[in-house]
Amino acid sequence: MDAGELRDRVWIETQAEVDGNSGKELAPWAAAEAHDRAAKVRPLRAYERLRAGEVAQATEFVVKMRYTPLVTPTCRLRWGAIYLYPSSVINVNSLNIELEILATTVEAHA
Repeated sequence: MDAGELRDRVWIETQAEVDGNSGKELAPWAAAEAHDRAAKVRPLRAYERLRAGEVAQATEFVVKMRYTPLVTPTCRLRWGAIYLYPSSVINVNSLNIELEILATTVEAHA
């Protein structure tokens, strides 16, 4: 992995399960670490789809970053003001050196 490619900064955010009045509930999103991580974020494709009766703009991104066990399909990545939701997390060559993440962001349009 070429460190010069990692020019973007992303935060890894997770949700914990907590005991609530009605059983298990999800806590608000919180940063998994006290600092951001270097990454390469690039858009892959964008498309519109009908979601709950509204048109939504969905954009897929590919994110490359150094390996961390904190990135899973249940977390989200914050890239500036954009939230990326991983659908696929690949540990490249299973060497625990590099992750390649396919993530989606969805924006609703009125």
